[in-house]
Amino acid sequence: MLCGVSGPGAAGAISPSRGFNGQPGRELSRGWRCALLSWLDKRLVVALDPVNNVHAYFYVAGTYFGLHRLPAAEKNARMAAELDKKQHEPRTHFLLAQIYEMQHKPDAEAAQLREYLKSATDPQDVAMVKKYLADLRENPRK
Repeated sequence: MLCGVSGPGAAGAISPSRGFNGQPGRELSRGWRCALLSWLDKRLVVALDPVNNVHAYFYVAGTYFGLHRLPAAEKNARMAAELDKKQHEPRTHFLLAQIYEMQHKPDAEAAQLREYLKSATDPQDVAMVKKYLADLRENPRK
């Protein structure tokens, strides 16, 4: 249990329908202390198994994203995506899309949303991401 949240993926889950902490509209439920604890915890996991731990890189990327440290978030999310050859964690691509949106890179954002759709299974999330892509095509942001 970390920051009062337990269960796999509960602390810091990211999806199209949930924010970083699983609640819409809020990036960090317990503030920066929780983010820092999560970051330290996941960094330890990465240090113990740096080659095979997709989820640790994903959560570290999410923590950096929540702290608005976009270069570090992108680096860790890219590592997670690179390690996840079988795409067991499609949320990594959604996180990368969010990072690229913040960096004003609409082409990269759209590419990551399309990657997300290749392995996403939740019908509501798929519908939402398709809407995001349609909005990007109709209203390109530069």
